[in-house]
Amino acid sequence: MTFDIGQFSGECACGETHKLATREIIIESGAISGFAGLADRLELGDGAVVVCDDNTRFCAERIAEILGRRMHRTRLACLSAKDLHADEHAVALLDGMLPPDAGWLVAAGDGTIHDTTRFVAKERGTPFVAFPTAAAVDAYVSATSAMTWHGYKVTAPAAAPVAVVADTDIFSSAPYRLTASGLGEALGKYTSLADWKVASLVTGEPYCERIASRIGEAADAVRAEMPDIRRGGRDGCERLMYTLLLSGTAMQLCGSSRPASGAEHHLSHLWELEVINPRLGALHGEKVGIGAIIVLERYKDLLKSGALASDRASPVYGGLPTRLLRAKFGDHYGNIVAENTPDPLESVSPDALLAALPEIREIVAGLPDPAALAKQMEDAGCKTTLREIGLGDGILRDSLELSPFVRARLTLQRLSSMLPPRGAAL
Repeated sequence: MTFDIGQFSGECACGETHKLATREIIIESGAISGFAGLADRLELGDGAVVVCDDNTRFCAERIAEILGRRMHRTRLACLSAKDLHADEHAVALLDGMLPPDAGWLVAAGDGTIHDTTRFVAKERGTPFVAFPTAAAVDAYVSATSAMTWHGYKVTAPAAAPVAVVADTDIFSSAPYRLTASGLGEALGKYTSLADWKVASLVTGEPYCERIASRIGEAADAVRAEMPDIRRGGRDGCERLMYTLLLSGTAMQLCGSSRPASGAEHHLSHLWELEVINPRLGALHGEKVGIGAIIVLERYKDLLKSGALASDRASPVYGGLPTRLLRAKFGDHYGNIVAENTPDPLESVSPDALLAALPEIREIVAGLPDPAALAKQMEDAGCKTTLREIGLGDGILRDSLELSPFVRARLTLQRLSSMLPPRGAAL
């Protein structure tokens, strides 16, 4: 599948000049065989180190063999897959495995390998190439790393890949649970894009209609391909990978994860903090997909309840609920307060929110029906309920109430606390 690397670069009607550090994105059968040619085209030079874990070592060895035919000192850095997370421990381990003369890195694996590699690449000033082995997450092209740092989830600056090589033969054959997780990630774009647009309407936050529309169209295409993806069809899996890489490209172009992460991701991040739930074995995309269904239900309830009606009294904000945050977040309280300083709701004019409500209603009305989307996801083998990831239904209220505070990012869920009545019943 052709990926037009320059489709968003340059001056844009949104008023921004988008810049992309990634120079090539290849999605095709047998793409791994072109590694040496890619290295020559991009003048990456000698001393490649292929980063992998136990599960993706076979891919790393093939890449090293291909590069080794034309380059010297191509080595492997293989991390143990057991209890591997993108955290300070993995960073220290990988950094200690890399030789001083490492010329460039290849991340061969899933999201954890890529987050760790791009973080280390940024710290060392070393270029890296992304080689995703599963269509599981959208961060392969990102210039940030989703890290758990000393127990707290952070989005850290990282190196964007100079190229992405996605071999259909490999990622379409990945364990289906990873692909289903990628579906949850891709379908979460419906709510993230809605939150981005709502924030722009209310505060004037930069928003690119061209990028948003392309991602929305790609999510629609994935939704249409879900039966083929469930059967392991290569065309459908390529469409999914394309959408995930497009989402990652958008993050890089916008300089943040804003186009790809909204209230659905905030739920996932909250559960990962383990302040209202035990440790979960769920994959990132599984949590995001379930989060998207929950947020769709929440937003549709706001619409039905009349909470988004513009004939209501003027919106009011009561300030950061510090007592609640202290009680619920415990040891993470200081990080949460720091994250929310300044409080993004303080920049919201009640009059601006009131004026934006008619368009916000249109945005919510245009979102997919949560029950229909959940049924499609279930048919495609995705997890769709809290119980499937080890959470009880009783956690829903706390999840919706607390999740907006894990990121200082304006979403409709966070704005709903300003609306009289105080939103629909949770």
